[in-house]
Amino acid sequence: MGKGVSAAEKRQKMIDMFQAESAVFTKKEVEKLAPRTGIVSGAVEAVLRELINDDIVHEGKLSGTLFYWSFPGEVAMKKRAELASFQAKAGQLEQQARSRFAKSLLAQIEQMRKAAGQSASEAAELNEQEGLLTSIMAAETEARENIEKEKKKSGQNMHARKRDLKVLKEAANRWTDNLFMIKSKLVESGADVKNVDGMLGTDRIDYIE
Repeated sequence: MGKGVSAAEKRQKMIDMFQAESAVFTKKEVEKLAPRTGIVSGAVEAVLRELINDDIVHEGKLSGTLFYWSFPGEVAMKKRAELASFQAKAGQLEQQARSRFAKSLLAQIEQMRKAAGQSASEAAELNEQEGLLTSIMAAETEARENIEKEKKKSGQNMHARKRDLKVLKEAANRWTDNLFMIKSKLVESGADVKNVDGMLGTDRIDYIE
């Protein structure tokens, strides 16, 4: 009768048998009732022992007699506990994986810095200088555009135009000073002059007279 029943099905059939009755069984009662559910007699002992080992069926001994039971709700509680444990472990593994990834990434960055002959502080300073450079170039472009606009204006008071142009020229020259200062620092750090000029455009600019 139990032909073709899988191991998982046998387990479930025995669990259902225990929980449907909500009773405590002796070994003889289990061996008698289990075959009625579709579990062959020769497999009853193995299935019962497996469920005991998995803490799904409980075993107790009283006055020399073994008793077995598994009440409704216990399996669900066990599964919830297993799920909670799994989720906690999964969270820990994810955290560890992120930590390992972050450490690996930092190590790669450090290797790249060393390969480039830069220390962490030099790299940080260079990043800061690059940020400053971006601001300087944007401001210089804006200043020069404003100067060109001022030159093209007409019908305005000449004195006011000269005053505005003076302010704009001073601003543009300050940005030029900053560009040459950054160039000097980069060259001192070992950067090639031509590469620096190409990046900053310092070989194509001059102070505004």
